[in-house]
Amino acid sequence: MKMTTPSISHLKRFRKTMAERDIDAALIVGRPGTHWLTGFRGSHSYTLVFPRSVEFITDSRYIELARKELRGITVTLQKTPVSDQIEHALRRHRIQRLGLEDDISHAEWKWARRLAPKGARVVDVSAMLRDLRAVKDAREIAAIRRAVSLTDEMFSDLIPWLRRRMRRVDVTEREIASWIKAEIDARGGEGPSFPPIVAAGSNSARPHAVPGNRKVRTGQFLLFDFGLILDGHCSDMTRTVLIGKGTARHRHIYETVLKAQRAALDSIRAGMRGAEIDAKARKIIGDAGHGPHFGHGLGHGVGVEIHEAPRLAPGVKTPLIAGNVVTVEPGIYMPGFGGVRIEDMVLVKSGGGEILTTSPKELICL
Repeated sequence: MKMTTPSISHLKRFRKTMAERDIDAALIVGRPGTHWLTGFRGSHSYTLVFPRSVEFITDSRYIELARKELRGITVTLQKTPVSDQIEHALRRHRIQRLGLEDDISHAEWKWARRLAPKGARVVDVSAMLRDLRAVKDAREIAAIRRAVSLTDEMFSDLIPWLRRRMRRVDVTEREIASWIKAEIDARGGEGPSFPPIVAAGSNSARPHAVPGNRKVRTGQFLLFDFGLILDGHCSDMTRTVLIGKGTARHRHIYETVLKAQRAALDSIRAGMRGAEIDAKARKIIGDAGHGPHFGHGLGHGVGVEIHEAPRLAPGVKTPLIAGNVVTVEPGIYMPGFGGVRIEDMVLVKSGGGEILTTSPKELICL
């Protein structure tokens, strides 16, 4: 397992926010928060953050790697029971407010609460962590750029591979998804950021379709939604192509989604609210008579997880901040016929949005 050491600014930012909220210590158990704070990506650890130190507890599977990679952090081998070990560490500090995250199971939350020193108030730091993670620093942005670039390279090779393959044999959704997963591994990716979606024909009208044995046929949409993990950060993109020439209905749906996406992309900048950007795309789709066929939000943040803050969706009043990385992915889904989704990743800046995804969006006919 490879660790990704984050910028020291993550811990500094987290401690600064702790101090502003009078939090004396925080216990982080969830994997995304741990990864963002320390770079550790194993499946088992406990991170104790104090104003001037960090104590990291893990088991024998990861202890040597953690000691080697987590510089400036006290790394300790987990003992049994670990609750006694954590309580002892907390007692060495004067704690009146202990921060816990609720992005864990109810049982973990109840267990963690019992570790708080007597008289200490327990406060939830999950939203605080999510907000901090949503604003990417230069190191994170560089990692995301690399992941997006590799995803673009894969798509540019996927289309000619698919053309060659279709000349010889029938191709199924599952076969294409297998190609995507194999290529991620062959090109040095750390795995898919989510199970690839490959949806042909009427299956493309299901936003989260599962690839099966459906064959790719002429006169149908073929939708690809995939991403990968590189340097611990995720990518996410969707493209929809047309097998054969299709019909005027196919082209109308595609052009409507593309127009909606471009309008939303043009509106992205720091200070815009998630609902406002969503509305730009939703109005175009609604005016074209397809309002009921766009049921999901316009986009979401991406980072060490494939779905992070902020969200672009109806009702979201939170303004974007420079440094956010979001997807913009409007769609039209016609049950029994097919669907189109087009998705790019975008870096939010003060004066606009930088589109990170470079794969072509003009309709490709195979």
